[in-house]
Amino acid sequence: MRLYKNSIIGLHTSNKKLVYHYPGWHQPSAVFEYLLHKDLVNTLSKEQIAILEAASIQASLYFTLHLQSENELALERIMSKGIETHLFSDDLLQTLNLLSNQTLEEVCSKDPFSLEVLISYRGFLERMTKWGPMSGSAIWKWRRS
Repeated sequence: MRLYKNSIIGLHTSNKKLVYHYPGWHQPSAVFEYLLHKDLVNTLSKEQIAILEAASIQASLYFTLHLQSENELALERIMSKGIETHLFSDDLLQTLNLLSNQTLEEVCSKDPFSLEVLISYRGFLERMTKWGPMSGSAIWKWRRS
């Protein structure tokens, strides 16, 4: 099953220098949210709810894994067309991080549930910043040699 068809709109044929800037602020993965009206959910059986939960997990997993492999292929395609890559500076990323956290704290301070989600997310992020480099970066270094 394919989520979308490859499409190239020909930006690489422009007479302007094209640069792909990275990392995307949403990386390494998107966050998915499935919303259902509470009144509708209250009419569903336990089995129907379990089906929806399983389907949402499957869709999220498929989408995340599919994008991972497609992103790698897309990078190869744009680089083969002469599009340069540019890593955002540490200063810029640090500023984005600071402003993002300020905005999150401002918004979440007004809503207890949002604050609970933010605290949970930050706990997950803390764990992943330890695990990610140990797992991903370390093994990719050696698999390429």
